[in-house]
Amino acid sequence: MDYGNHKRCWTLGDGYTLGSGLTLGQEIGQWHVIRRRAAARKRKPTFSVFLAKQGDVTEYVTQISTNRRFEDSLHEPNHGSGTITMYDVNGDFAENSQCIIQQGDEVKIWAGFDGDNIPRFTGLVTDPKINTTTHEVTLQIADYGWLLKQSQTGGDYSAYGTPKLLIDQLVTNEMRLGSITYENEAGEPTIYTFGNTTLSTRTYWAIIHGATLGIFYIFYFDENGVLQCKRRNGFTDADSDTEIVFTDDNIQNLDHLQMAEIINKKSVAHSDTPGWTNAALGDGLRFGQSTYIAQDELSIARYGERADYEAEELIDGWDNTYDMAQQSVNFYKYPKEIYKMSAPGRPELQLTDRFHLDSQKRNVKGLFVIMGIEEYLTPRTYTQTLAIVSERDIT
Repeated sequence: MDYGNHKRCWTLGDGYTLGSGLTLGQEIGQWHVIRRRAAARKRKPTFSVFLAKQGDVTEYVTQISTNRRFEDSLHEPNHGSGTITMYDVNGDFAENSQCIIQQGDEVKIWAGFDGDNIPRFTGLVTDPKINTTTHEVTLQIADYGWLLKQSQTGGDYSAYGTPKLLIDQLVTNEMRLGSITYENEAGEPTIYTFGNTTLSTRTYWAIIHGATLGIFYIFYFDENGVLQCKRRNGFTDADSDTEIVFTDDNIQNLDHLQMAEIINKKSVAHSDTPGWTNAALGDGLRFGQSTYIAQDELSIARYGERADYEAEELIDGWDNTYDMAQQSVNFYKYPKEIYKMSAPGRPELQLTDRFHLDSQKRNVKGLFVIMGIEEYLTPRTYTQTLAIVSERDIT
């Protein structure tokens, strides 16, 4: 946000007390806050909505809400979703009292301020409804994860023995959803090999979840409809910093939701196992029949045993299960907190972005990662509710 150039024009010392009872420094601080808020009010929120079969429908849209997120856990994630509400007084989207917008029609949303809009959501219409009495059209929308949940496959995938080969085949070749962005593409997505490639029948989404679990990646569709595959333990890299600082001046609400998941004992099932049980290995790793177990004794002593179990057909054999168990414990053995923060819309924010939070009122400070973005848009309003997770305490 550009607030312009503000030059200090006072010549008094900063400790000098003004008629208001505030020091000069406090007056200057308040002046800057007032100017920032005034500048923010002058910005007009704008958006545009495009439906592939209808074209630009922005003039009809009265309200938009979207929700995109990834999960700070090893559980299968949800796909992004949202709602578009339109006012159709002339019946342009009605035919024989039915909505001509159909399930599966592609949709794209841009948002910003003063006409400077950037992509915020790409996906499909999943449930179109029209009320010819009120002239209201309601479109339930979802990102392409919804489509991957509608289709199932299984059988022999031995030709696709790495995460990159398998996910590319499912998403790009079979579902034709475009190319995929991998973090460190020449590394684990390519060199990691599955222990088993004869797959049971399940959704494409579930298979991708299993493929990314083995390399400790998360996956989600971004604002442009591109599948992102990123390292879970890569969010602390400096490259994800945004230089954005949220303070009490630009926070509307900040609520603690829950402590993030702790895992300090991880069991991973497999079929390639020795014939004896409970043999001890180095670094606190143990294996029993059909199960490898990694655990962190210090975390268990501090926070109690937080055990988690995995049974995934793509994670099979000593190499696969060892890495999965050890990475899970290393990443999840310390606590961190999840908050919900509401603030004026900032279209530049994206999932996995890292920013500084400094709330004096709520005594919350530190680095946080964006794990969820809910947006609400009208012709007069643009607000965001962010699900944010703190950096893990390793002390």
